[in-house]
Amino acid sequence: MTGEQRSDQHQSRQRRIVRAVLPHVCTALITLAMAWGLWGQPRPVAVSLAEPTAVVAPRPTEVRIAATPTPASEVVRDISRQELLDVKAETQALWSAVYLSRALMHASDAELSLRENDLSRVEQILLLLDDALQRATTTAATTARDPIEQLRRDVVTMRQDLYVRPEGMDQRLARTRQALLTLVGERERP
Repeated sequence: MTGEQRSDQHQSRQRRIVRAVLPHVCTALITLAMAWGLWGQPRPVAVSLAEPTAVVAPRPTEVRIAATPTPASEVVRDISRQELLDVKAETQALWSAVYLSRALMHASDAELSLRENDLSRVEQILLLLDDALQRATTTAATTARDPIEQLRRDVVTMRQDLYVRPEGMDQRLARTRQALLTLVGERERP
């Protein structure tokens, strides 16, 4: 191949590139010219400022209220301190019963999971059972705290023995469930 042929090939390649790009360049230039012609010229903007007007607000009127104590309602006056303490104790006993019922449900769930041989699920449920018993302890009457604390210790021991000594775990869970049933039943008696 001679130098003249290479030069011709090079020039023909350049012409093809110019022919391919030329329509795009022309379109871009025409678009820019039209955009400048339509939007590029500055338009005069007239800004008019409104005159501020004075607003006169009416002077506030002073209202004098005599400082008299608000009379207590009949219900509040009739409630004594002892009655309030009784209501608070009843409310805490109800919450304790709710937490004991929750613990009872967790004990039943743990028994079912143990029957399915799902030890990780049993461990999670024992944690939930311990939490429910802890909450029941904080809201329980002083006479019920010791049995609930004993149940908590049993649950912690079961959780520690779950993977080490799983034999007899179903019986221990059944005893815990029965003890919880007894505690909940005591709450229902007057």
